Amino acid sequence: MNEELGNLEELRSYKGREENEATVKSAAKRNLWDLFRDKKIKMYLGNKDRIVHKELSPDMQMFAHHLYREGYLDGANLTPENKFDSTCFRVGYAREFLKFAAIEFGKDHQDIAKWLSAGALKTIAHFGCPSLGHKSVDAAKNLRRFFEIEEHEANINCTRCSFQVCRKCIMKQSCKRADKRAWNCATKLSLSDVIRVLVLYATASVPQQLVIPKEIKDSVSRLLKEIINLSKTVARRFPRTPL
Repeated sequence: MNEELGNLEELRSYKGREENEATVKSAAKRNLWDLFRDKKIKMYLGNKDRIVHKELSPDMQMFAHHLYREGYLDGANLTPENKFDSTCFRVGYAREFLKFAAIEFGKDHQDIAKWLSAGALKTIAHFGCPSLGHKSVDAAKNLRRFFEIEEHEANINCTRCSFQVCRKCIMKQSCKRADKRAWNCATKLSLSDVIRVLVLYATASVPQQLVIPKEIKDSVSRLLKEIINLSKTVARRFPRTPL
């Protein structure tokens, strides 16, 4: 009898978990937090998110606040009172969500890309990749492809040899994509790619051996400010779904 009761309780518990999982999976993704959580939360639960980062730079704080005002941080509940507080981004999962939201912002505001400072973009493109993550490398290579910047010494007599990025990169020995061109053949400048690169520099999410020079920091600062200002006048590519 006791064994039968135990089996019944176990079955009820299993059904409860199954119904709960089905409810979560069937719920519509009302905001970016839902989408981010589905993709990322298991990783952070496994690592217990013990890493504490430095505070955001003033430029990144400004951009994060803009994302907050535009609704890109809705649903995350990063602070108890649900008010903007840049210190919450010292925690790893919050910082990753900020990066995720910033890239989604770029997808929604693609038309901004053509108005950005070409000089600042080229400065960043010439510097190389901000990290060895495949999406970061792809974004940086797409940016170089747009400006026709060489990845390597394909032609020893090339007039742009001073711009051959992989040749001088300190991370080349660890990079699986060194000396290879971008896979993406798109001819347009992608704002989401630009923002992916900018945010990594602005949050100092770069390898320890990669020293960021002042000219890169200045270019990142300029572009983030331009993106914020332009987004106030250039319409979104896709309207955001109300919560």
